[in-house]
Amino acid sequence: MTCFPPTLLLLVSFSFQTANAVISKVLSEPAWPGKPLGAPSSDSNLPISSSSAIYFGECSPASPFHFVLYGRDGVGAIGVSGTANEKGITVEATGAETHLGSDTQPFFGFSGSVPAQDDDNFIGYALEYILHESVKNTDGVPAQVNCLVATPIIVVMKDKVDLEIHAELTETDEGEVLEILGGVKAQDRLTGSTKGAKNSNSPVFFDFASEDKIRIKRDKENNGRGIAIIDGYFYSDGYMVRRTLIHESKPKKEKPGNMPVKCCDITDDGDIEITFPGLVNGEDDALLVNLRLGLSLNGQETATEVVDASSMILKGGTMLVHGGWIRNAIGAASLEGTTEGWDIVVIEAKASDPEDGNRVVAVMKEPKQNSLPANQAQKKEKLSRKPSKDELTVSDEMKAGKKPTVEQRSKRLGQRRLSGSHKKILVHGYCAAKNPFPTIGHFTDYVEFSDPDNANPGPSNWSHDTFARKIDKFADQQGLIGCGCIAHSQGGAACLHLYTYYWSCLDDASSGSRLIQSLGTPYQGSALSGNLAAIGSVFGAGCGSNTDLSESGAVSWLSNIPSWARSRVHYYTTSFEDNWWSYDYCHLATDLFLSDPEDGATEKGRGQLPGGNNRGHKTGQCHTTGMRDAPQYNDGGRNSEMNTYAQY
Repeated sequence: MTCFPPTLLLLVSFSFQTANAVISKVLSEPAWPGKPLGAPSSDSNLPISSSSAIYFGECSPASPFHFVLYGRDGVGAIGVSGTANEKGITVEATGAETHLGSDTQPFFGFSGSVPAQDDDNFIGYALEYILHESVKNTDGVPAQVNCLVATPIIVVMKDKVDLEIHAELTETDEGEVLEILGGVKAQDRLTGSTKGAKNSNSPVFFDFASEDKIRIKRDKENNGRGIAIIDGYFYSDGYMVRRTLIHESKPKKEKPGNMPVKCCDITDDGDIEITFPGLVNGEDDALLVNLRLGLSLNGQETATEVVDASSMILKGGTMLVHGGWIRNAIGAASLEGTTEGWDIVVIEAKASDPEDGNRVVAVMKEPKQNSLPANQAQKKEKLSRKPSKDELTVSDEMKAGKKPTVEQRSKRLGQRRLSGSHKKILVHGYCAAKNPFPTIGHFTDYVEFSDPDNANPGPSNWSHDTFARKIDKFADQQGLIGCGCIAHSQGGAACLHLYTYYWSCLDDASSGSRLIQSLGTPYQGSALSGNLAAIGSVFGAGCGSNTDLSESGAVSWLSNIPSWARSRVHYYTTSFEDNWWSYDYCHLATDLFLSDPEDGATEKGRGQLPGGNNRGHKTGQCHTTGMRDAPQYNDGGRNSEMNTYAQY
């Protein structure tokens, strides 16, 4: 995708992790009967859509590359190697007037805050066409690209026939089944071809096809990894058109295992500690644990649901749920002051992988009831006491949680001074390696984020969780106590993720009013993360697909972000200047996959964060350098505003 570059009544406590690791928050809300637990997985019933035709192949002086122009008119993009670009290409068509733009762009140059050098190896041309008035053929007219040197080639064409195909992928034991939705059917069976990613010999293949379904069968040897390209021909508005659906087929997901849950210890403060022995074993691994805590009351066959809690669990991590939820429930059951007739029970629990679109990896098979040792039975008194006035009204502490103590933070941070500095952190986005914002004359009291685990970082492709923990580690290395984020593209989502799930310098920001400010962040995902990112991997360009930035991945991620966290985000969007008399775009290739208005990477609509603070949309600015209009992060007026209002 691109340079992605940053409700609910919730409690945040904290989750203890291993020494020197991040300290997780615990997000909690009243349990809603019948509500599914946790965020949906991004790979269940994966949506895919297309309004374009895509062609791959080779072009040479002796063998022009052939394709078809559909509809009455349309636009497209042609990508060839840098060597072929130097020699030049031409396009000709039978029965159509074509115009090949003289301006070129790196074909995959949309993918970073600062385009990666490798993107220059594949150059893109914009193409416009219109059929001659005398042409009555409604099934498309032939066209070809003529090349002066041999080159791999990609052609993406978008006719102006109003037909977007929507499909859904479902995983089965035999493979992935793609089904076209809405009762739409192709004129003949769907066809499939495959492309292995660069340096990969693991293509997928197809074993069943109809007019609206096709199955991507997994190979037993490689389990199905590769790029699946699915084509269908449809009639709409009196024209035959071709539509291409792109999907990166991955190995079959293992079925969720049994989740270890130990319930429950009651702390001296009257909170509930839950452990997950052996759930996370890797030092740098994290799983998102969602659980539903309730009360088992005498005389009731089923437990009373009380609170839903979630937390990022690292190796050795535990979850500490605020006892106020249970005290309120015990009071409602008229059992105040007694330790008999009730017990704590974990009703449901599951663990999801934030590195894989919140795919569920473990599920608790049956409810776990509290099993306190005899010497802790008296601790139940701490939960049976009358709720405090603050707990009855759901205090700020129940919503925002207990911050780690100075001692806990000191143990984690080692030599870092607890009276350290406060700074604004300038954060880059997806497929970038450095801060894109100009600094001199634009920002004060800032540090520029860079990968804390790499002295010479290259273009990044991280999940929101990995990105967030890297920001936290960077802040620790800089000795920051308080901080605020000014972020481009995915950096905005990463900062929001950090503030939601982990205690960090964002929780100790002081002066200012805007904690997280973002520009061009696709909070609701982007089609580019699947389509062009997958195409780029075929040619060894770009940084590859990113589940959290896909449309379905963003839905999954955003569904677990609470309103109190969203409210601390202030975001901006931009788009290109659209003139009625010309074909305008930010990026010639991404324009074929995105809906206007867009900045070449992020659509205005998908750049909205429900519950956040929309600070405006500006035209005449694109996502990054190398696009038609000025890069959005160079706007001195906006940068001055973000600098002035930043909370850090």
